[in-house]
Amino acid sequence: MPPADTIPYGDDFARYYDLLYSDKNYVAECDLLEAIFAKHKATPSRILDAGCGTGGHAIELADRGYTVVGVDRSKGMLSAAHEKAKQRGVQMGTLISDLRSFALDQAVDACVSMFAVLSFQITSVDLQAALRQIHAALVPGGLLVCDVWNGTAVLTEGPQPRLKRVALNGAAAWRFATPTLDVNEQTVEIAQHLMVTDPAGVQHVVEEAQTVRYFLPREFAFHLESAGFEVLELFAFPRLGEAPTTADWTLGAVARARPTTRPEA
Repeated sequence: MPPADTIPYGDDFARYYDLLYSDKNYVAECDLLEAIFAKHKATPSRILDAGCGTGGHAIELADRGYTVVGVDRSKGMLSAAHEKAKQRGVQMGTLISDLRSFALDQAVDACVSMFAVLSFQITSVDLQAALRQIHAALVPGGLLVCDVWNGTAVLTEGPQPRLKRVALNGAAAWRFATPTLDVNEQTVEIAQHLMVTDPAGVQHVVEEAQTVRYFLPREFAFHLESAGFEVLELFAFPRLGEAPTTADWTLGAVARARPTTRPEA
Protein backbone atom coordinates (compact mmCIF):
# COMPACT_ATOMS: atom_id res chain seq x y z
CA MET A 1 0.00 0.00 0.00
CA PRO A 2 1.33 3.49 -0.83
CA PRO A 3 1.96 5.80 2.12
CA ALA A 4 -1.08 7.75 3.37
CA ASP A 5 0.57 11.01 2.30
CA THR A 6 0.90 10.01 -1.36
CA ILE A 7 -0.96 12.70 -3.30
CA PRO A 8 -3.39 11.28 -5.87
CA TYR A 9 -3.59 13.02 -9.21
CA GLY A 10 -0.05 14.36 -9.27
CA ASP A 11 0.87 17.12 -11.69
CA ASP A 12 1.39 14.78 -14.67
CA PHE A 13 -1.95 13.03 -14.15
CA ALA A 14 -3.73 16.32 -13.33
CA ARG A 15 -2.78 17.65 -16.76
CA TYR A 16 -5.16 15.14 -18.36
CA TYR A 17 -7.79 14.87 -15.62
CA ASP A 18 -10.43 16.93 -17.39
CA LEU A 19 -9.92 15.02 -20.62
CA LEU A 20 -10.26 11.68 -18.82
CA TYR A 21 -13.45 12.77 -17.06
CA SER A 22 -14.92 14.89 -19.85
CA ASP A 23 -17.94 12.58 -19.76
CA LYS A 24 -18.77 13.50 -16.14
CA ASN A 25 -21.99 15.54 -15.82
CA TYR A 26 -21.12 18.25 -13.28
CA VAL A 27 -24.26 20.22 -14.14
CA ALA A 28 -26.50 17.29 -13.17
CA GLU A 29 -24.53 16.70 -9.97
CA CYS A 30 -24.86 20.36 -8.98
CA ASP A 31 -28.60 20.07 -9.70
CA LEU A 32 -28.57 17.17 -7.23
CA LEU A 33 -26.71 19.28 -4.66
CA GLU A 34 -29.33 22.00 -4.93
CA ALA A 35 -32.09 19.38 -4.60
CA ILE A 36 -30.41 18.18 -1.40
CA PHE A 37 -30.21 21.74 -0.07
CA ALA A 38 -33.92 22.22 -0.79
CA LYS A 39 -34.92 18.86 0.71
CA HIS A 40 -33.15 19.62 3.96
CA LYS A 41 -34.26 23.28 4.03
CA ALA A 42 -30.74 24.67 3.67
CA THR A 43 -30.09 28.00 2.00
CA PRO A 44 -26.30 28.17 1.81
CA SER A 45 -24.56 31.28 0.61
CA ARG A 46 -20.95 30.27 1.20
CA ILE A 47 -19.87 26.74 0.19
CA LEU A 48 -16.68 24.79 0.76
CA ASP A 49 -15.64 22.27 -1.89
CA ALA A 50 -13.40 19.90 0.06
CA GLY A 51 -11.10 18.22 -2.42
CA CYS A 52 -12.21 20.44 -5.30
CA GLY A 53 -9.78 19.04 -7.85
CA THR A 54 -9.98 20.94 -11.13
CA GLY A 55 -13.09 22.77 -9.96
CA GLY A 56 -15.83 20.91 -11.81
CA HIS A 57 -18.40 21.33 -9.03
CA ALA A 58 -16.97 24.52 -7.53
CA ILE A 59 -17.03 26.49 -10.78
CA GLU A 60 -20.56 25.37 -11.63
CA LEU A 61 -21.76 26.35 -8.15
CA ALA A 62 -19.99 29.71 -8.37
CA ASP A 63 -21.68 30.30 -11.71
CA ARG A 64 -25.01 29.73 -9.95
CA GLY A 65 -24.32 32.56 -7.52
CA TYR A 66 -22.77 30.81 -4.53
CA THR A 67 -19.56 32.02 -2.93
CA VAL A 68 -17.27 29.01 -3.21
CA VAL A 69 -13.89 28.21 -1.75
CA GLY A 70 -12.12 25.08 -2.95
CA VAL A 71 -9.50 23.20 -0.94
CA ASP A 72 -7.14 20.67 -2.52
CA ARG A 73 -3.61 19.45 -1.87
CA SER A 74 -2.70 18.98 -5.55
CA LYS A 75 -1.04 22.02 -7.10
CA GLY A 76 -1.68 20.66 -10.58
CA MET A 77 -5.40 20.25 -9.98
CA LEU A 78 -5.77 23.72 -8.44
CA SER A 79 -3.84 25.27 -11.33
CA ALA A 80 -6.34 23.75 -13.75
CA ALA A 81 -9.23 25.00 -11.59
CA HIS A 82 -7.90 28.57 -11.71
CA GLU A 83 -7.60 28.48 -15.49
CA LYS A 84 -11.08 27.03 -15.96
CA ALA A 85 -12.66 29.59 -13.61
CA LYS A 86 -10.95 32.37 -15.57
CA GLN A 87 -12.25 31.00 -18.87
CA ARG A 88 -15.76 30.64 -17.40
CA GLY A 89 -15.64 34.20 -16.04
CA VAL A 90 -16.41 33.23 -12.44
CA GLN A 91 -14.58 33.72 -9.18
CA MET A 92 -13.80 31.00 -6.67
CA GLY A 93 -11.45 31.11 -3.73
CA THR A 94 -8.85 28.36 -3.44
CA LEU A 95 -6.60 27.03 -0.72
CA ILE A 96 -3.86 24.49 -1.26
CA SER A 97 -3.97 22.36 1.84
CA ASP A 98 -4.51 18.86 3.15
CA LEU A 99 -8.08 18.14 4.24
CA ARG A 100 -6.72 16.75 7.51
CA SER A 101 -5.27 20.10 8.56
CA PHE A 102 -6.83 22.98 6.58
CA ALA A 103 -8.45 26.01 8.18
CA LEU A 104 -10.64 28.75 6.68
CA ASP A 105 -10.75 32.42 7.62
CA GLN A 106 -14.56 32.41 7.47
CA ALA A 107 -17.09 29.69 8.24
CA VAL A 108 -19.16 28.19 5.45
CA ASP A 109 -22.85 27.25 5.34
CA ALA A 110 -22.32 23.97 3.49
CA CYS A 111 -19.56 21.66 2.38
CA VAL A 112 -19.53 19.38 -0.64
CA SER A 113 -16.91 16.66 -1.05
CA MET A 114 -17.66 14.82 -4.26
CA PHE A 115 -16.28 12.07 -6.48
CA ALA A 116 -15.15 9.87 -3.56
CA VAL A 117 -12.71 12.45 -2.18
CA LEU A 118 -13.11 11.11 1.35
CA SER A 119 -12.30 7.59 0.17
CA PHE A 120 -8.74 8.82 -0.35
CA GLN A 121 -8.48 9.07 3.45
CA ILE A 122 -7.43 5.47 3.78
CA THR A 123 -7.06 5.20 7.56
CA SER A 124 -9.70 5.89 10.18
CA VAL A 125 -7.40 8.43 11.83
CA ASP A 126 -7.03 10.33 8.55
CA LEU A 127 -10.77 10.21 7.84
CA GLN A 128 -11.62 11.48 11.30
CA ALA A 129 -9.09 14.29 10.97
CA ALA A 130 -10.59 15.38 7.64
CA LEU A 131 -14.18 15.19 8.90
CA ARG A 132 -13.33 17.18 12.02
CA GLN A 133 -11.65 19.90 9.97
CA ILE A 134 -14.74 20.07 7.74
CA HIS A 135 -16.94 20.26 10.84
CA ALA A 136 -14.80 23.11 12.19
CA ALA A 137 -15.22 24.98 8.89
CA LEU A 138 -19.03 24.77 9.00
CA VAL A 139 -21.44 27.01 10.84
CA PRO A 140 -23.54 25.10 13.42
CA GLY A 141 -26.22 23.28 11.47
CA GLY A 142 -24.28 23.52 8.20
CA LEU A 143 -24.68 20.67 5.72
CA LEU A 144 -22.06 18.22 4.49
CA VAL A 145 -22.84 16.40 1.24
CA CYS A 146 -20.34 13.75 0.18
CA ASP A 147 -19.92 10.38 -1.47
CA VAL A 148 -17.57 7.44 -0.92
CA TRP A 149 -17.01 3.95 -2.28
CA ASN A 150 -19.76 1.60 -1.07
CA GLY A 151 -18.22 -1.48 0.50
CA THR A 152 -21.30 -3.63 0.01
CA ALA A 153 -20.86 -3.35 -3.77
CA VAL A 154 -17.07 -3.65 -3.69
CA LEU A 155 -17.27 -6.90 -1.71
CA THR A 156 -20.23 -8.31 -3.67
CA GLU A 157 -19.10 -7.64 -7.23
CA GLY A 158 -15.38 -7.20 -6.70
CA PRO A 159 -13.23 -4.60 -8.49
CA GLN A 160 -12.26 -5.56 -12.03
CA PRO A 161 -9.66 -4.28 -14.52
CA ARG A 162 -11.18 -1.58 -16.71
CA LEU A 163 -10.38 0.19 -19.95
CA LYS A 164 -11.79 3.66 -20.58
CA ARG A 165 -11.47 5.68 -23.77
CA VAL A 166 -12.51 9.30 -24.20
CA ALA A 167 -11.96 11.91 -26.90
CA LEU A 168 -12.36 15.68 -26.81
CA ASN A 169 -11.26 18.55 -29.05
CA GLY A 170 -8.88 16.43 -31.10
CA ALA A 171 -7.29 14.69 -28.10
CA ALA A 172 -7.91 11.11 -27.04
CA ALA A 173 -7.10 9.18 -23.87
CA TRP A 174 -7.01 5.52 -22.95
CA ARG A 175 -6.91 4.64 -19.25
CA PHE A 176 -6.11 1.09 -18.12
CA ALA A 177 -6.99 0.58 -14.44
CA THR A 178 -5.89 -2.56 -12.63
CA PRO A 179 -7.26 -2.90 -9.07
CA THR A 180 -5.94 -4.92 -6.13
CA LEU A 181 -8.38 -5.55 -3.30
CA ASP A 182 -7.18 -5.66 0.32
CA VAL A 183 -10.08 -6.84 2.48
CA ASN A 184 -8.14 -6.43 5.72
CA GLU A 185 -7.38 -2.75 5.11
CA GLN A 186 -10.71 -2.18 3.28
CA THR A 187 -8.84 -0.61 0.38
CA VAL A 188 -8.44 -0.97 -3.34
CA GLU A 189 -5.10 -0.05 -4.88
CA ILE A 190 -5.57 1.01 -8.50
CA ALA A 191 -2.63 0.97 -10.88
CA GLN A 192 -3.50 3.51 -13.56
CA HIS A 193 -1.80 3.55 -16.95
CA LEU A 194 -2.89 6.54 -19.01
CA MET A 195 -2.02 7.03 -22.66
CA VAL A 196 -2.93 10.34 -24.32
CA THR A 197 -2.71 11.47 -27.93
CA ASP A 198 -2.85 15.26 -28.14
CA PRO A 199 -4.33 17.22 -31.08
CA ALA A 200 -0.88 17.36 -32.71
CA GLY A 201 -0.64 13.57 -32.63
CA VAL A 202 2.01 13.48 -29.91
CA GLN A 203 1.63 10.62 -27.46
CA HIS A 204 2.04 10.95 -23.68
CA VAL A 205 2.11 8.22 -21.05
CA VAL A 206 1.39 8.73 -17.34
CA GLU A 207 1.35 6.06 -14.65
CA GLU A 208 0.05 6.53 -11.14
CA ALA A 209 -1.01 4.23 -8.32
CA GLN A 210 -3.96 5.37 -6.21
CA THR A 211 -5.42 3.77 -3.11
CA VAL A 212 -9.03 4.29 -2.07
CA ARG A 213 -10.93 3.02 0.92
CA TYR A 214 -14.44 1.61 0.84
CA PHE A 215 -16.98 1.85 3.65
CA LEU A 216 -20.06 -0.07 4.69
CA PRO A 217 -22.99 2.35 5.06
CA ARG A 218 -23.35 2.11 8.84
CA GLU A 219 -19.58 2.28 9.24
CA PHE A 220 -19.43 5.56 7.35
CA ALA A 221 -22.39 6.88 9.35
CA PHE A 222 -20.46 6.05 12.54
CA HIS A 223 -17.48 8.07 11.31
CA LEU A 224 -19.72 11.05 10.55
CA GLU A 225 -21.38 10.85 13.96
CA SER A 226 -18.02 10.51 15.73
CA ALA A 227 -16.80 13.68 14.01
CA GLY A 228 -19.75 15.73 15.26
CA PHE A 229 -22.34 15.27 12.53
CA GLU A 230 -25.97 14.20 12.57
CA VAL A 231 -26.54 11.83 9.66
CA LEU A 232 -29.62 12.93 7.74
CA GLU A 233 -29.52 10.55 4.82
CA LEU A 234 -27.52 7.76 3.20
CA PHE A 235 -28.47 7.09 -0.40
CA ALA A 236 -27.50 5.31 -3.61
CA PHE A 237 -25.67 8.16 -5.32
CA PRO A 238 -26.95 9.89 -7.43
CA ARG A 239 -30.46 8.57 -6.71
CA LEU A 240 -31.49 10.76 -3.80
CA GLY A 241 -33.97 9.06 -1.50
CA GLU A 242 -33.06 5.50 -2.56
CA ALA A 243 -31.28 3.15 -0.17
CA PRO A 244 -27.91 1.83 -1.41
CA THR A 245 -27.81 -1.77 -2.61
CA THR A 246 -25.04 -4.25 -3.31
CA ALA A 247 -25.07 -3.03 -6.93
CA ASP A 248 -24.41 0.63 -6.06
CA TRP A 249 -20.70 1.41 -5.97
CA THR A 250 -21.19 4.97 -4.72
CA LEU A 251 -22.66 5.77 -1.31
CA GLY A 252 -24.02 9.30 -0.92
CA ALA A 253 -24.36 10.96 2.47
CA VAL A 254 -25.99 14.10 3.85
CA ALA A 255 -25.09 15.20 7.36
CA ARG A 256 -25.62 18.26 9.54
CA ALA A 257 -22.91 19.75 11.78
CA ARG A 258 -23.99 19.56 15.40
CA PRO A 259 -23.05 22.57 17.52
CA THR A 260 -19.76 22.13 19.32
CA THR A 261 -20.23 22.03 23.08
CA ARG A 262 -17.58 23.69 25.18
CA PRO A 263 -17.11 23.23 28.92
CA GLU A 264 -18.06 26.19 31.09
CA ALA A 265 -15.20 28.29 32.41
